[in-house]
Amino acid sequence: MPAPLIQAPLEGFMRSRCPKQTGDLRVISAWSSDSLHMTPRARGLLKRLVEGWLLSIRSELRTQPTDAERALAVAAELCGEKLSRFVTSAPSAQNAVDIFSGEWSSKLPDELNVHSGPFLLFDDPRLHWALGAIGGVRGKEVLELGPLEAGHTYMLEAAGVKHVTAIEANVRAFLKCLIVKELTKLQAADFLCGNFVEFLEQNNRTYDVALACGVLYHMTEPLRFLELLGKTADALVIFTHYYDEELIRRNQRVAGFFQGAAQARAGGFSCTVYRQTYPGEARSCVAFSGGTQPFSYWMQKADIIAALEHFGFRRIETSHDEPEHQNGPGFSLIACRS
Repeated sequence: MPAPLIQAPLEGFMRSRCPKQTGDLRVISAWSSDSLHMTPRARGLLKRLVEGWLLSIRSELRTQPTDAERALAVAAELCGEKLSRFVTSAPSAQNAVDIFSGEWSSKLPDELNVHSGPFLLFDDPRLHWALGAIGGVRGKEVLELGPLEAGHTYMLEAAGVKHVTAIEANVRAFLKCLIVKELTKLQAADFLCGNFVEFLEQNNRTYDVALACGVLYHMTEPLRFLELLGKTADALVIFTHYYDEELIRRNQRVAGFFQGAAQARAGGFSCTVYRQTYPGEARSCVAFSGGTQPFSYWMQKADIIAALEHFGFRRIETSHDEPEHQNGPGFSLIACRS
């Protein structure tokens, strides 16, 4: 598709309505013209650039739907899902991974020999510590909440788990879990697509272990969530961020996201929780992996521990405290009833 088909109508529109972004348009249109010859990784980068640019001029398009909209549709088609409907190369693990090119958080196992994400969630030292602290999961039934890309599920199966029920509300993350399940031949895991809070509200069975890694700080009712966990499993593994006024204040990356506090009560326990709002650009990103609502409430570390003790967990151990983490202070914990 020649660049002028995109560039000509858009540049006139941009010069009159969004003059500061005309330079971005030239980059997008030039790249788009050659997108059919791009590698999947480069195409994923281009797709994210176009998505961000479309978001930035969305209000302009509402007020003046012209040829620019049709040109934008061409650009979006070049960079979007329509290019991913068919694969022309021989089958490979990379083809499956590239369905979500540029969106992976995890570095997939080396034996797959694929390009994916940067984080070592398939060999997570926090989970290695937690499994040792609870005595392992061999032969146990595990409930995993928010598996993201199945990295921890992979580790649980390697550790000899009997069965994992993994629940994911993020549709793209759920589909990535299915890709990982196929590529790594996971045999002991079932992935369910849905809201795990609703699942917990309706659940009437007990699991040996529940994993809630990277989800507590995305909850709108975190204390209620801990109460539900306490009714669901005899042992918990939790990785989470927590609220600390001084640490949050010093972290300019996140300080502006917090506004106000509220009193939370659940199961006879009460504490203060602190509201954080996701930035709009984060929620608009296709790779967003936060909560289901535009906001969540964070708990203080001491209150998380005290709440779990109140809900019947006698042994609680903590590790991997990262007070200066770029996304806010965080730590890991295990909680066991005995």
